[in-house]
Amino acid sequence: MDDDDDWLFDAAGAIREDLNYSDRLDVHRWTDHKEAIPFINNIYDRYFAGGYRNVTMKNLKVVVLDLFVKWKSDPNLKTSYSRNSNDYQVGSIYNELHISRKTIDVVDKLSEVGLVKTHMGFKDRRTGVGRISRMWPTRDLIKMFEEAAFSPFDIGSSPERVPIVLRNDEGEDIAFEINPEL
Repeated sequence: MDDDDDWLFDAAGAIREDLNYSDRLDVHRWTDHKEAIPFINNIYDRYFAGGYRNVTMKNLKVVVLDLFVKWKSDPNLKTSYSRNSNDYQVGSIYNELHISRKTIDVVDKLSEVGLVKTHMGFKDRRTGVGRISRMWPTRDLIKMFEEAAFSPFDIGSSPERVPIVLRNDEGEDIAFEINPEL
């Protein structure tokens, strides 16, 4: 067991069902705080330089800010996120900040460089039982969070966020277009 697997055990050494203790990735996390921007830029420059900077930065910013807010509020809370590209469709109500399937690539890179741990989700097609993937910060990212010169109070939602989520009878999210005339 490596040091980052400590989350599997409570203070008495008993195994916990921590993967069930999670909250979905908030794709609307945003800030323009003067200290948060260099924080995100530093992560990008160290681990993501090259490629499509604007797209990667936008997705990286959302993921890191959400991990930060969740860790500050409860260090045991995991972040669940979809690895289904269809969940990041352009134009959907859940893509108001133009977050794309690049989110999956960002999480994979953060995992590869040791800033997050992940647990892949699954779907049993026969029974329909499944769980979406989980991620949480490693000690290296937590150390960065501890040194951050901003707080969760400096992070909010995009002012463009629509506060209503429509769902059908099966509980599935329904995309809709906003009518500015209403």
